[in-house]
Parts: sequence; C-alpha cells; structure tokens
Amino acid sequence: MNGFAGEISPGERIYTEILRGPQAAADFKSILESADATPEAKLYALRGLKSQNIDSDYLRKFMENTADAAVLTGDVLRRMPFRELAERIIDDADKCGKQ
Repeated sequence: MNGFAGEISPGERIYTEILRGPQAAADFKSILESADATPEAKLYALRGLKSQNIDSDYLRKFMENTADAAVLTGDVLRRMPFRELAERIIDDADKCGKQ
C-alpha cells in the first residue's frame, strides 16, 4: 500500500487487476510497447512481466526510455530516471533467482 493517505494508488490497483487476469503477460507487453503509456505505467508493466518470468533480455530492450518517472517513497514524491528504476526491477528479480 502506498500513497499520501495510505491508500492503494490507481496504478497499483490496475497492476493487480491485470496481474490476476488470464492474459497478464500479453496485457503487460501491450502497455510496455505502447507509445501512449506513461513511464509509470511502463514500469508497472515491466514488473508485471518480470513476475510472469519473461526473459530479462526481452525486458532490457525497453530500458532506453529517457523519461523520468514519478516515484513515491514514504510521503515524498520525486522524479527518477526510468532506466534506473527499470534496472532495479530487472536486477532485483534476477538476484532472487527469477529469470
């Protein structure tokens, strides 16, 4: 749970709904490949694909995004480079033995 009021964010709700769906991998790929998706949506999609055991080499193709993404840490909202956040998602999951 996160957010200023300790509520689940709309993005996290959507992520959870997609993750529970029968077409999760296809839906996450569609978001990740979309030119219209926000950097934040693409990071959720990247995490969703990683949880579906999609190969890290495929996921690394999307790390060239030069945008920044809004990140909420505790009660501080800041912007961070997409690439740095994407690396964390892929590398942290790889360290846990997931490919």
